[in-house]
Amino acid sequence: MIKCLYGGCSKTFAEEEIKMFIGNQLFYKYKKFKLRQIKLNNPNKNYTNCPIVDCEEIVELNENLIQDPIVICNSKHKFCATCKTPGWHKRGKCNDVLLLLL
Repeated sequence: MIKCLYGGCSKTFAEEEIKMFIGNQLFYKYKKFKLRQIKLNNPNKNYTNCPIVDCEEIVELNENLIQDPIVICNSKHKFCATCKTPGWHKRGKCNDVLLLLL
C-alpha cells in the first residue's frame, strides 16, 4: 500500500492500482526498489528472493529452516529456501534435487 502524497489526502493505493496507473515496466522497477528498501531497512533479518522466473517477491526466513526449509512467497510460489529449488522435496535432499536438475 502507498499513501497518496497530495497534501491532506488520506487515500492509499493497493499495488494492483499502482500497476494500473503506471504500467508493467515501471511497476517492475517499483517492486524491485521496494524489495531493496525492505532489505536495507531490516539488516538483522534474513531474506531471500523467490527463485521463480519473473517473481519479484522476497520472503523473510525464520529459524525453523533446518526442520522445514520449504517456504511460500506472497505470490504463492513454494520453494526450498536452502537450495532455491521450486516445489517441494524431502528435508536434507537438496543435493539429490540439484543433481537431477543438472
